[in-house]
Amino acid sequence: MNIDENLQALIHEKTFEALVKELKKKNMLKSGKQTPFQKTETLLYNYPKFQNVLKNKLEEIEMIEKEGISMRSKSFVQWRSNNSYDNSNDYERSLNAIDKIKASIVQIEGYIFKIDAALNPIKDDPYFEIIPMKYFESKSREYIAEELYCDIRTVDRNKNRLVNLLQIRLFSEEYLEQLLFG
Repeated sequence: MNIDENLQALIHEKTFEALVKELKKKNMLKSGKQTPFQKTETLLYNYPKFQNVLKNKLEEIEMIEKEGISMRSKSFVQWRSNNSYDNSNDYERSLNAIDKIKASIVQIEGYIFKIDAALNPIKDDPYFEIIPMKYFESKSREYIAEELYCDIRTVDRNKNRLVNLLQIRLFSEEYLEQLLFG
């Protein structure tokens, strides 16, 4: 490749990058990443699942403590070469399994705490009930409008307003970056 070809390739590359940047700026090309608004909605939709997983993990710990690891799952059972069962490390394996589950619980509790902390300041909003009905109970816009004695546009507008408030609390740095740099 000679100098002219290199220069031509560089010009094409820079032109392409500028075009992509401009298309993204005008919302004509999606970046593939979720926006803070979309991430907030994803967290809200998954909030009840986090609570269920937390409950299941606590039950799993109880079962391991009660029955031991070998009774709970054969995948943890170790066999000696002469096909006899080795139970010498059952207690240790149980403790290790419980430690892993507890670490997972701490992470899930962190997500739940963060969502709760974002929800608390907006609980007195007259349209707050849209959030649990829409995201936690999977109710339709029509159902929510009926329950709140308003029209669907009011539900949509207030849902978006509340999620906008939540995204600032949950993803403040990303929200600011999106706001300032598109």
